[in-house]
Amino acid sequence: MRKVEIRIRAKYLKEFARGYSGSVVDEIAVPSYIHWNPLIRWLMWKRLTVVQTLCGGLQSKIVLDYGTGAGVILPFLSEIADRVVALDKVIAPATRLCKHYGLNNVELHEVDTLPIPLPDESVDLILCLDVLEHIKALQDVIQELARILRAGGVLIVSGPSENPIYKLGRLIAGFHKRATYHCWNIDDVNEALKTHLALIQQRTLMGPVRLFDIGVFQKIQGKTLLASGDQGANE
Repeated sequence: MRKVEIRIRAKYLKEFARGYSGSVVDEIAVPSYIHWNPLIRWLMWKRLTVVQTLCGGLQSKIVLDYGTGAGVILPFLSEIADRVVALDKVIAPATRLCKHYGLNNVELHEVDTLPIPLPDESVDLILCLDVLEHIKALQDVIQELARILRAGGVLIVSGPSENPIYKLGRLIAGFHKRATYHCWNIDDVNEALKTHLALIQQRTLMGPVRLFDIGVFQKIQGKTLLASGDQGANE
């Protein structure tokens, strides 16, 4: 399989987001990927590199990118899966990206309500990258994600720690000026996920500072409440 370079040029990201309000551009995380601060840019793209590594070796015919945003990881998912479904409440920027890269096996759906429009146990791999911390009805969404994930399937989730160092970084970056903020931190999200799925691996960015966690959860048939497994390594 050809390795796909995840990083997308800043000019393309700006083009995909052109014509949308500042709140929409914030929602799809474009400012973080093209931020003036190189550490923030590195951190955002590093998350995706770690996710790419965690996806390696998985048998994924059908993949869901839940909360795809600008769709920056869709070129990679298009290579590793037969069919990719990408959902978000605004999908026009990701649609432009798919057209630019010729991603013919990606389906985009503009969805902002439950249920998720996919059958029970129909998805092999789900990505929720910096999404679940924004959702008030967290348990409802997790229950839906567990419903559509097949037995043995994997969900990969990333999210911020919300610790003092992370909050200081948001302040320096200027993100504190945004109207919306997170409902949960990644520990809250992980605990909620563990009511339906098993945590089998976890990565931390950046090492002892712990700004983001990236967790790999698996659906085990016949079990609804599972203990966490291998915690993996820091990045």
